[in-house]
Amino acid sequence: AIAKMYTSKKQWKEALSFVNKGLSLEKERSWPNQSSFELSGMKRELLNKLGHKDEALLTAWTDFKKAPSEYSYKELMKYTPKKEAKEWHNKAIIEAKKHSLPDFIKLCTITKEWDILAEHILQVSHHDLESISHYTNEEPAKKLSKTYPIAAAKLYRALGIRILNSKKSKYYQYAIDHFQKAKDLYQKSHLEEEWI
Repeated sequence: AIAKMYTSKKQWKEALSFVNKGLSLEKERSWPNQSSFELSGMKRELLNKLGHKDEALLTAWTDFKKAPSEYSYKELMKYTPKKEAKEWHNKAIIEAKKHSLPDFIKLCTITKEWDILAEHILQVSHHDLESISHYTNEEPAKKLSKTYPIAAAKLYRALGIRILNSKKSKYYQYAIDHFQKAKDLYQKSHLEEEWI
């Protein structure tokens, strides 16, 4: 709150000192219902305003590596110089692949990295895909259907199995639709044995 007050008065150095104080206290104390999640973003903004653009980018990269997601990716790219955007984007995709599969799928979806996503989907197990929400898998399944039908079929299969595993009969029609799409894509690719 004090850092925000200084920020509103454009007193960047003073604001940054209170942000740093908050971040150091966070390590020592547990503040339920008083999260300091905003402090990292504030620190980057203040570093940027003070001309420490490289340091702002480095903290964004550090936070991204801790938890790669579409949100930390957007924060990273916000501080990336335009001429280095492609390089940092590629680094982010490689790093994200090492972490959460759902977050990697979301990240590839928002960045339209369909070839990288398709390749990765073909490498992961059916079981891993079945544990992922339809909110994450439906859009990439549609987008991959034309160019990467086998990867799309694998996602549709996982969507159907997830519904069956949940044992919610009111959604079984959706499961049938997903299975039909998976079957059609496998047949179109002359890989009927994958369906069977």
